[in-house]
Amino acid sequence: MEAEVRQMQTSRQILGMLVPVYSTCLLCRMIRGLVSVPVPLHVLDLGGSTAEVGLLVSFYGIGYMMANVPGGFLLPCMGAKRTLLLACACFLLSTGICFVEDVRMLMVSQFLLGLANSLSALAQQTFISGTVPSERRGFALSIMGTLASLALALGPSLGSLLQGNLGIRAVFVAQLACGILAALVSFFLGEKEEAMEEALTPIRSESSGVLQAKDAVLQNSGRLLRVLCFACAVQCVRKGREFFFPLAGRQAGFSDVFIGQVAGWSFLVDMLVSPLAGQFMDSYGRRRVGAACLVPQSLGIGLLTFDTAEAFIAFGSLTGLGNGLSAGLLMTIGADLAPSGDGRGAFLAVYRLVYNSMEFITPALLCIITATVSLHAAELAAGATGLLGLLWVLGCVPETLQKQKNTQRAKVQL
Repeated sequence: MEAEVRQMQTSRQILGMLVPVYSTCLLCRMIRGLVSVPVPLHVLDLGGSTAEVGLLVSFYGIGYMMANVPGGFLLPCMGAKRTLLLACACFLLSTGICFVEDVRMLMVSQFLLGLANSLSALAQQTFISGTVPSERRGFALSIMGTLASLALALGPSLGSLLQGNLGIRAVFVAQLACGILAALVSFFLGEKEEAMEEALTPIRSESSGVLQAKDAVLQNSGRLLRVLCFACAVQCVRKGREFFFPLAGRQAGFSDVFIGQVAGWSFLVDMLVSPLAGQFMDSYGRRRVGAACLVPQSLGIGLLTFDTAEAFIAFGSLTGLGNGLSAGLLMTIGADLAPSGDGRGAFLAVYRLVYNSMEFITPALLCIITATVSLHAAELAAGATGLLGLLWVLGCVPETLQKQKNTQRAKVQL
């Protein structure tokens, strides 16, 4: 009983200590969620083409990917707090540009938004990892993931309501408010917490870490290549889901509010299912969960070809279910393959960089298919990619959970 009480007290202390970081996580993801549906629709209202909508989404992915490596160098120099403040500045700049009603400026805004989201996520994860002891780190990071999913569930619905009732500028004002609040809250990350972060972070040798990462890549090259092919398929259906919400809804003649509500419902299903993903991965293996997540997403995207409200709602529900099941899957597989020493961070940075490239490659390819053939052809192509990924993961991808099972057996024997 005393152990349980101590466990509860430790959880309360962690939550209390990380309230500022959790608040910034919610606010930063809300900035992204607010415009995920309204801005692509706004581009169409300004006379933009489907190809320009695809480029818009691609620019967000380019910004997100480009910040991965520089962010890794900024954190040791600036610290998590200052990196987070830099991300907030990028958020505010991105939102300010949106008030210029020009498609090209909206693309620049999306690039800065991707840059800011990547920097903020990296700073928040690093801060939590550095301030929370390893035995409670999973709990602390799971709260961060839940808050991110909550923001993505609320953002599209709120953004569409604001756009439908008050106009697109009301969405940008809401973004500005979230960005200013996130910057103010970031100042609550005091020197005490930063000192704890530094104290709990081991001294790393940059050269040894790079060498360990290089050795791990060479030793696992075959498995890594097969896993990355699967990761690209997962990212393809994920980004296809975001790409098709505004375009398929507008083509079917649905109102902007309805599109936003269905998108919000999809992310809500995602949020409700995501806590189960970790349990399923540990119980049934990474490969089975990978197969299970691709089935509903591929089927849901395929249903869009029917152009009915029922099919659109089913698309939102199935893709939300599949994306929720895949929560944390790619990073968990990467962590299974990564070396245990100083090279873990460098290995994961390279791994993340490769599959995050689909953040901009997928929208670019889908907009090319849409422009040259049709939107239905792009939907079928994305669904087919998911099904090919299903066959690939069942036939070619190794089960990475075995490594952890062996470790647990060794501990039991000791």
